[in-house]
Amino acid sequence: DLRKECAAECIGGFIAGICANTPAQSELCGVLHGLRMASQLGMRRVEVEVDSKKIKKVIEKLNPQNKYHNLILREIILFKQRPWELIYRITRREGNNTCAD
Repeated sequence: DLRKECAAECIGGFIAGICANTPAQSELCGVLHGLRMASQLGMRRVEVEVDSKKIKKVIEKLNPQNKYHNLILREIILFKQRPWELIYRITRREGNNTCAD
């Protein structure tokens, strides 16, 4: 879900049917949908929560100089280049009450 900066009040969420072959692809699709929503809402500081250390590393290390074949990764790179602050966190599935993947 998306939350306002200080009040931690939920201001949006999404449910999406996605075509993903792996849990990693599903997680990346969720990140991309969340970034799209945050951008549409004009947010300037976004905390990206994932439940996989591997996915967190992949997102943090995405380099715009590399040519990625994966369209999701290419679009996430475009969002990373926007003038906003992105913070990446790992949220364990057990403690993630808003996720039902």
